[in-house]
Amino acid sequence: MKRLFLLLAAWAWLPGAQAAAECVNGQAAGFACHRVDLLGRLSVAQLGGSTGERLNDIWGWTAPNGEEYALVGMSDGTAFVRLGADGTPELVGRLAHSEGKASVEKVSAKSCHDDACGEASAWRDIKVYGNYAFIVSEGERHGVQVFDLTRLLAVSGVEHWAEADAHYGGVGHAHNIFINEESARAYAVGNGPVRSTNDGGLHVLDISDPLAPAVLADVDGDGYTHDVQCVIYGGPDAEFLGDEICFASNEDTVTIWEVNDPANPVMLSRTGYAGAGYVHQGWLSADARYFFFNDELDEQRTGTRTRLRVLDVSSLRAPQLAAEYLSSALAIDHNNYVHDRWLLQTNYAAGLRVLDVLDPLHPVEAAYFDTHPMDVADFVGTWSNYRFPGSGIVVLSDIHSGLFVVRPRIEESGGADLSVELSVAGTAITTGERGTADVRLGAAGAADDVLLTAHLPDGARFIAVTPPSGWQCSVPRHVVECRAAAVTEGEFEFAFEYTADQPGDIDMIASAYAAAADPAPADNRAVATVRASQASGNGGGGSGGGGGEALWLAALLTLLPRRKKNHRKNLRG
Repeated sequence: MKRLFLLLAAWAWLPGAQAAAECVNGQAAGFACHRVDLLGRLSVAQLGGSTGERLNDIWGWTAPNGEEYALVGMSDGTAFVRLGADGTPELVGRLAHSEGKASVEKVSAKSCHDDACGEASAWRDIKVYGNYAFIVSEGERHGVQVFDLTRLLAVSGVEHWAEADAHYGGVGHAHNIFINEESARAYAVGNGPVRSTNDGGLHVLDISDPLAPAVLADVDGDGYTHDVQCVIYGGPDAEFLGDEICFASNEDTVTIWEVNDPANPVMLSRTGYAGAGYVHQGWLSADARYFFFNDELDEQRTGTRTRLRVLDVSSLRAPQLAAEYLSSALAIDHNNYVHDRWLLQTNYAAGLRVLDVLDPLHPVEAAYFDTHPMDVADFVGTWSNYRFPGSGIVVLSDIHSGLFVVRPRIEESGGADLSVELSVAGTAITTGERGTADVRLGAAGAADDVLLTAHLPDGARFIAVTPPSGWQCSVPRHVVECRAAAVTEGEFEFAFEYTADQPGDIDMIASAYAAAADPAPADNRAVATVRASQASGNGGGGSGGGGGEALWLAALLTLLPRRKKNHRKNLRG
């Protein structure tokens, strides 16, 4: 089955320039989209890749002259791509892998999604400090490459560099690297001297002189770290204001460290959760109160839809799982990055997903661009994303299909009076019975996108959804999205029928956006819930076919911003 998925995606690898295309009626140049336009694309071959070469991580650099460059990780090195003013991509250079990295032919010999690949590796990670790129790989003895990005400004045509400007060999391989620009520190994680040792926590480097990285310490008190975000803390926990705090994704926990002195780190907390598969990566909310993180293996293991978890870290010593967001897609979630109120996710076969997290406990999908033709929980499609702060352009790395340059329509100027009102009446979910929910949605002001999302708990499913005229709803599952375009002010009524194996709540979230009014105002969303009833002997009563006591939410709700590890590294990205 996996080979079939790869074949379906392989067409996108073939050479050929991709012209820009506006997202119209859910399509841009054949790719499924919503409120995200395609600006350009380069295939693997156009990035200088050999047959079978693949993409992995991606990052960006804004040059002193304002030009924007995508830094694209590939199996056999790093590609540097200049973006035109309109986002048109142009390859300008390639940096070869570091000494000890196996050739692309060895990488392409098998998937390398297991440790049997030996020296070969499909993983590379890139971050930027000032005008320098720091590059790591899981290739044996790769170390850390440091590349002076100002070299790109003088390039005419395509340059090929065999070596970086500096090399740090204090680690052999590393899965990832993070840079805290405020403290001039780099954190190489998932590291070890050779690939047979994968217990690396935080390998902390002083990069105040970028061409001479110096080790400060190793923070290894919680085993293998897959990814990390380190900040000079400015969040709600007053005890740690101004401290350097690291939020580590450590396979089975989110582990929080105080690392003012990396030689004497303090572990503040280790937070696990029920049903953990693999804590892969996460990112703080803009106010540092919440940590949005993903589990890379739960979708495959439990058959759930794409699930984002929201950890309340307002107390760094006692974080609490605060919310879970379920997408309508099946894909595995991978990388999250927060930009003000927007969370940009790269979810493998579901592509780029832009979530509005103005209310962090009730995320809403505001836009998407899907690079893969199938909705599957497999390791195909997009790997990561980077958003340029100046232009708002987003670059995506697709494993087999190459580089995509897109622009989400989420931050255009203008003003409009957009608001939504939501009320729900229905029966709660009771074991083995059918329940109903009658939903009334009101929209004030004209909008080009109104979305109603209904979430059922695990083990529940929708039987039928009846939308009003002009609305489209996804196939009933335990997450349903109903969407309408070009909505004028008015009221809309929906009917949902559902059943479940055990009691639980139904959450309804409504949102409205207008292209000429983004960012949308704070009252552009509403939330309502059908609360589960306590198990009652006969399950009698209720409306629309029984099963639990009837619960009527008449109030108008307007939303305001409100096991020890096995030390085996993840088998995926």
